[in-house]
Amino acid sequence: MTHRSSFAQHHRELRAALFARIARRAFTRKTTGLDGIAKKLIATQASPVAHDPDLDQQPDTGRIQP
Repeated sequence: MTHRSSFAQHHRELRAALFARIARRAFTRKTTGLDGIAKKLIATQASPVAHDPDLDQQPDTGRIQP
């Protein structure tokens, strides 16, 4: 078992709470205020995602694909 000082434990708990708040705001559809700031923080740290053709929308034919 790891022994931590109360300061270290408090620091980890605060950091986890802060990241939870940023993540909650980053995954909303809003782009204004604190939500926009959270999205910009995430965008500056995230690497660009390569295009995946499997995620493209297929035309709706009315039939279920097997």
